[in-house]
Amino acid sequence: MTMPQQSVKGAQKDRIDPITTLDRVIEFHCSAILFDLDGTIVDSDACVIRQWERWSRRHGIDLQTAVKASHGRRAGETIQILAPHLDLNEEVRKFVEEEEQDLDDVVAIAGVLQLVCQLPSSVWGIVTSSPVGVARGKLRVCNFPRPGALVTADDVTQGKPHPEPFLKGAQLLGVAPEECLVFEDANSGLKAAREAGMQVVGVTYSRRSELDCDVQIPNFENVSVLKGPAGLTVRIG
Repeated sequence: MTMPQQSVKGAQKDRIDPITTLDRVIEFHCSAILFDLDGTIVDSDACVIRQWERWSRRHGIDLQTAVKASHGRRAGETIQILAPHLDLNEEVRKFVEEEEQDLDDVVAIAGVLQLVCQLPSSVWGIVTSSPVGVARGKLRVCNFPRPGALVTADDVTQGKPHPEPFLKGAQLLGVAPEECLVFEDANSGLKAAREAGMQVVGVTYSRRSELDCDVQIPNFENVSVLKGPAGLTVRIG
């Protein structure tokens, strides 16, 4: 876990300023928690790579280039970047159809199920670049409880790094954006959350790139949440 030297930057209000305690445990005060999906709360690397391998092979595109471009983006946005000459609607339709049929090897990241199972659904949600069928399938095979908000690629007009997905998540939970804490594994998602005015924690489980984030965790084994009258206290360490 990466710790800041004195305090964590980026809070919008005094009430939700994160606090570094004397024993080096970091606490965030918030009203709701928003999680990214792939690479943050589920390990879906194997099936994601298989899907991009199928698509890349069909169109003669380098697999590593496709996987790198896809991180934190909706499939349609990645396809548009890599192959703008293709019929986007047809490509996305086929891509999603294949992705929904391949959920092998998807598992929850360590500690996260224990974390969310102790929370009421009203205080947590998921904001993902996956389409709704794929997202629900991954949550189902990993035995996640139903979140209070699920924002997918189908629910927004602009994906990450635009703040729209996270703003939609806060709206669905009925909280102000600055009262949300976000867990993300992609710089595009971290940027989106910051622009929405939210606090952020980076999840380095996937280790695809260096994260632009002061506080980082490899998984959720050392994360706990206390619920009180003033909201949530998320403790890391």
